[in-house]
Amino acid sequence: MDYVLLAPVLVLQALAWWVRSVRWKVLLSPFRATSAARLYPVLMIGAMVNNIIPARAGEFWRAHTLGRREGLSRSTVFGTIVVERVLDGLALVLLASVGLLAIGSSASLTILIGSMALLFAIGLGVVAALAHSERVRLFVIGAVVAVIPRRYRAFVEERLDLFMHGLRALREGRVFLGAVVLTGLIWVMEAASYWTLGVAFGLDVSPQSYLLVVAVANLALAVPLSLGGIGPFEFFTQQSLALLGVTSSLGLAFAVSVHGLILAFVALSGLLFVSWGGVRANLARRRRPQPELATQDIESVEVMPGD
Repeated sequence: MDYVLLAPVLVLQALAWWVRSVRWKVLLSPFRATSAARLYPVLMIGAMVNNIIPARAGEFWRAHTLGRREGLSRSTVFGTIVVERVLDGLALVLLASVGLLAIGSSASLTILIGSMALLFAIGLGVVAALAHSERVRLFVIGAVVAVIPRRYRAFVEERLDLFMHGLRALREGRVFLGAVVLTGLIWVMEAASYWTLGVAFGLDVSPQSYLLVVAVANLALAVPLSLGGIGPFEFFTQQSLALLGVTSSLGLAFAVSVHGLILAFVALSGLLFVSWGGVRANLARRRRPQPELATQDIESVEVMPGD
């Protein structure tokens, strides 16, 4: 294995995550102008949280943290994150489907891609309906609020309305097109990092074939069945490489290596930004002017007899 090539793998991963922050900036642009530099740390810490806490908790952390920092509704921010996930899922399904048509298929990959295609098609339909139809929005809000205890109805109704407001990116032509283009770029860069690691392993796989590998591997992460996707990621990566003529043992070694590198990069980046945030907070507290100590007016102090 050529360990020198691990450096460009990590660089490509960093660039792909940076493009994700640019895409998030685009999706947030109808609500608040912000910079990718401000979003990148939030994105990386959220990704780290996703890998250590089940049920995609990092997405909720992202929405809460950015909403508080930027003065946005957390529900609206979460709506933009849902749009992200739907765009990623549809892009991966498209890449995987094209790859299987060109290369061939197996039972396990067909089941994975077929189920994910159905899931994300339904997701797109629901999100698009909520984004474009006032009647659908009112119907869904009314149906949900009807089963909520009366005391919480106003709160839940407001949050649902703000969440659906965050889906508005699908109605903004330039915003939606920009997000779609950036989504394609993200997965091309991810495939390039997989290809670079494949070269390091000496795999005889064409660069474009890694679009299938990266699509199948990340579709396996769509349903969080384990922490960090450990297990499903390795299995389906190995299965996709087997279609490309890679032996089982070498395919598993590649899968474990690429997943390990990604998890390590995300964890170290997240910890770095957490630490940096703590350092900045401490510096801000030290630079803050300290309140002057109250001084007593000597003339007002009563002197006791005999002192």
